[in-house]
Amino acid sequence: MSAPTQSLKLLVVSLLISVLLAAAKLAAAVLTGSSVMYAAAVQALADSLGQALLMAGSKAIKPAPLPDFPVGWGHAGYFWAQIAILPLYCLSAFLAIDETVHKLTEPQEIEGYWLALAVLALSLLMHGFAGWQRWQRLRRTDVRAGASELISLRLLLLQHLAACLASAIGLAALLLSLLLEQPLLDALGSAAMGIMMLLLAALAGRQLVGQLCGPAPDMGLRHAMAAFLQADPAVRQIRQLWITEQGRQLRVCARLDLTSEDAEAVLQQRAELETRFRGQFPQVDWLALCPEYTPPPETPHA
Repeated sequence: MSAPTQSLKLLVVSLLISVLLAAAKLAAAVLTGSSVMYAAAVQALADSLGQALLMAGSKAIKPAPLPDFPVGWGHAGYFWAQIAILPLYCLSAFLAIDETVHKLTEPQEIEGYWLALAVLALSLLMHGFAGWQRWQRLRRTDVRAGASELISLRLLLLQHLAACLASAIGLAALLLSLLLEQPLLDALGSAAMGIMMLLLAALAGRQLVGQLCGPAPDMGLRHAMAAFLQADPAVRQIRQLWITEQGRQLRVCARLDLTSEDAEAVLQQRAELETRFRGQFPQVDWLALCPEYTPPPETPHA
């Protein structure tokens, strides 16, 4: 199964989990009147909408460049990821904090603590298990894969982590509210969930902006390429190594000192090295191996 197909499958599974839990949390919020449940329901709805946007974004990332877009559409994934995280999480945080202000000014008794606790515990377990699976999948992903292939997987992991943190905060707030008989703690738990979503949105936004600006791919990929070149018998020294990803195109440029000193032999070594390099790293779309060749000084005529 190809990487895009696997990413789409993970998105569909995560979307189903988020939709089911959003419905359960919304029903529990209506039945119990809990601010924590209201904030958790809003966050689950934001996750569901965000995952739907990521699915739309995965369709927008076309595998092949077009004449008008020679570097491909890979960066479209970062655009959809920004929409899926920044506005939705900020809106969820605002609604959660607004609910806190409302409950602090107009206190309301909570009914059915155990229903709210059961729903949050179920959410913690489901998102925890799903997040663990995404983490295992991320660890098994080949470090030589392009960064754009990891957008959906990393954001899904972030969303499941956010849902776990929200559920844990909600459980703690509801338990303290029940044990201490202080309904206001439920409202403060909603505010804590809102602040947590703002922090995660800021963290994700910073990462996405950096990716959108075109950074180098994963450092593991750079180390693997550098080690391969350094171990090749034709390479005496690596002077510089550039690795960038534009859209879905992975571009590599290297300045090398080769072992041959004859011009024709250097060209032959470069061609053979390029063949070996592409065999080891087939995901590279654009490769420039630039040997540093200094012709020998001419012998003066007598």
